[in-house]
Amino acid sequence: MFDGDGVGEGAEPSWFLAPKLIISYFWKEIREKLCLSSIVVVMDQALYAKAAEIVWKEKRFLHIILRMGVFHTICNGLSILGKRFGDAGLKDLLIESHIAAEGSIRGVIEGKHYNRAIRVHKVIYEALMRLAWDEYIKWLNEKASQEQRAIASSLLDLIASMDLSQKSQEIVLQSQVFLTTIAAWREFLDYLRHSNGELSSYWMTYIDFVEDVILGLLRASREGNWDLHLHSIRELIPWCFAYHRVNYARYLTPYFAQMTNLKDEHPEVEESFKAGWFSVQLSNSNTFGRLPVDQTTEVTVNRDTKTSGGTTGFSLKPAAVQRHYLTAELHSAFLRQVRSMVERRTAQTTHTDLQASRKKKDETAVSNIIEILQG
Repeated sequence: MFDGDGVGEGAEPSWFLAPKLIISYFWKEIREKLCLSSIVVVMDQALYAKAAEIVWKEKRFLHIILRMGVFHTICNGLSILGKRFGDAGLKDLLIESHIAAEGSIRGVIEGKHYNRAIRVHKVIYEALMRLAWDEYIKWLNEKASQEQRAIASSLLDLIASMDLSQKSQEIVLQSQVFLTTIAAWREFLDYLRHSNGELSSYWMTYIDFVEDVILGLLRASREGNWDLHLHSIRELIPWCFAYHRVNYARYLTPYFAQMTNLKDEHPEVEESFKAGWFSVQLSNSNTFGRLPVDQTTEVTVNRDTKTSGGTTGFSLKPAAVQRHYLTAELHSAFLRQVRSMVERRTAQTTHTDLQASRKKKDETAVSNIIEILQG
């Protein structure tokens, strides 16, 4: 029962109608026509919150599976990082190292400049891990057993004697020397978390958050690794509670519960997710290039239909705006075909981060950060 502005008693509020129309469309026009037993709908958090209330309330929508967009979830994680570490030296580090322009630092800290924020946190994570590795070697010499030191030295010699190829990497990863060294490395990281002082413990939470949540969600989407996706979501939920991300804290919890119970309720959907079909492969030439569904929409339909000044700059007439969005998908498809006709692009088999110019730029940024931290 609702009673508000423009809504009579017993009527549904205006914010309730749009999500319900969307869900009804997927239910009738897509699921029934394609004879699907269930259908997956990906939404950002704001729309997911409203749609979830509808699906939970009406039993006829039980076969509609709602997923929260990974792209927007990562942005939320980036904003949590900024809130926790922004005033603890992260802003000063960005300015002094010149890895982000001064005018864009606020957007990076708040997680609004997605690509820049991802690169910044990758670079800082790499710098901190290199510093940790240097201390690990010292720690081995001081506190580790003679056997552990010998094993670590053997691993370094093994790596130095081989070229960095897939075959040599597999040899190293499967060797007993590597497994023993990793066990000692994990022991050292636990030492940094719990026994090396409060400052060390504080910045280890940065390393853990970037590795488990930000890079975890990215890798899960790019590889189509469903188990890693669920692990990263599980790691993110407590941080949402701790930093007052009320909406994400409220809705990520039932989202995680539903996704972990797919085996019992929708086994065919879980099978598809485990096969990697929860993210989108836009280019067959880039095997590490899968994107979250909501990010795919951002870089395709939304980008192709974007107008200067946004919707208000386009038109304030409801009929014109309605026509614009009803034909947005077709407009995007036509624009993509025109681009393919007039542009000549070579297929990229590697990710942008692996380009020589990008690696050189990132290496310089990592070196600058290490120099500043060692100061």
